[in-house]
Amino acid sequence: MKDYKNFESMTKFWLAELEKYNEEPFKKKPNDKSWSLGELYNHLYISTLFYIKNIENCIDKKEGKIGGRKNLAGTITFLQNSFLPFKYKLSINEKHPPEIPENIMAIKDKLIKLMKLMYSAAEKIDTLSKEDLKYKTKNPGFGFLNASEWYRLAEMHFRHHIKQKDRLESFISKR
Repeated sequence: MKDYKNFESMTKFWLAELEKYNEEPFKKKPNDKSWSLGELYNHLYISTLFYIKNIENCIDKKEGKIGGRKNLAGTITFLQNSFLPFKYKLSINEKHPPEIPENIMAIKDKLIKLMKLMYSAAEKIDTLSKEDLKYKTKNPGFGFLNASEWYRLAEMHFRHHIKQKDRLESFISKR
């Protein structure tokens, strides 16, 4: 459950940060190509649901395979326990950017839901054998990951977006 404690701590950080905002600045964008804070929070939510789906697929041994390797970016990411320090551009995010949330309370509810889902996933992962962890599904940026690695990726992803959050807060404070 160590991995859950890390995820819980990071999620609580993002929840506490929500207290700084009111509805209007939460939806403001620096430009047409940037996200608002609300869209960033929605991105974290949607991405974590994707990670949870892959965790479940690994546990259920579906839509993946036994074995498979991380690519270079995945290997480095997991060795340093954090994303590489640059902006990632995923075509899915450009084609389907995250929605601006209805309100801040909706985001709070989503983050609390994620903590519950990730707690449940952590309990399941803790029961897996070394053999079970050989089953992997493919991550579009990092190669093949097992259930435990998908789990760790969620917390790393939350940390990765802190700088973006800080840039968006700076934009809001100048307005």
